[in-house]
Amino acid sequence: MVVFTQRHFEDVTLQMSDTVVRELKLVLSDVPLETHEVLQISIVDVEHDALNGPNVRPWYDFSGIVITRRLMERLPQIKVVDLSADKVVRLVAEVNDQAKEVRFDRRRISAANPHQLFVNMAFFGLIFTLIAMIYLRNQLRPIKRLAIAAEGFGRGRHIAFSPAGATEVRAAGTAFVDMRNRIEHQIETQTLMLVSMVLTDKSLRLRVEDDGPGIPENRRVEAQQPFTRLDPSRNQDKGSSVGLGLAIATDIARAHGGVLRLGEREGLGGLRADIVIAR
Repeated sequence: MVVFTQRHFEDVTLQMSDTVVRELKLVLSDVPLETHEVLQISIVDVEHDALNGPNVRPWYDFSGIVITRRLMERLPQIKVVDLSADKVVRLVAEVNDQAKEVRFDRRRISAANPHQLFVNMAFFGLIFTLIAMIYLRNQLRPIKRLAIAAEGFGRGRHIAFSPAGATEVRAAGTAFVDMRNRIEHQIETQTLMLVSMVLTDKSLRLRVEDDGPGIPENRRVEAQQPFTRLDPSRNQDKGSSVGLGLAIATDIARAHGGVLRLGEREGLGGLRADIVIAR
């Protein structure tokens, strides 16, 4: 607004002021009264003390600063510029030691209704500012939701989150969801591999239990032997099992100075496998 006022209204005001100055030079010279009427400029004699009056303008009339400066620069005969009236310009000029009051329409020297442009610019500036705030708020909301979901996940809470927003924000949200799914899958896998651990003064016990058919007590030692299949009805050609799982677990337990003990899960049946390692 300031730049536009300086570049546009000031230039327009200077051009209009120069035009009025040429007309005032003609009016203040010895020309017939008919010329004054054609130019629509009135001129009357006033008291000589009027030459000592102050320049007057409303505080909000910024174009008045340009008008006053331009008139007094181009026409030194002008001693007082009165812009207190909205529609009339009043000048006091000295002509041949005589004070003369000159009046003409304000619209001839400055652009009409410049405040309307200021109001429009301020109004639309406010509108676009509100639009920008709403847009930024909509873009920042997914980022805040992502931050809340990430903070909750770091504290062990699963907060529902779906990627939204701009392309970059959605990409970050999708990456977070994929990462969370991978970590949760790893946690679930670890939970399945271990479901309890007991540490005592003498030993460390790792227990794994399932709710399957279990292993009969008279075949538990046999089950720890390599290539042992406890269900002969299975088709061995399908390669579903080679009978090495418990054998490998037994070797690992022994390598760590422990032992693998097989039992029956209490309550629901199934297999209970304990790896006991001495401390």
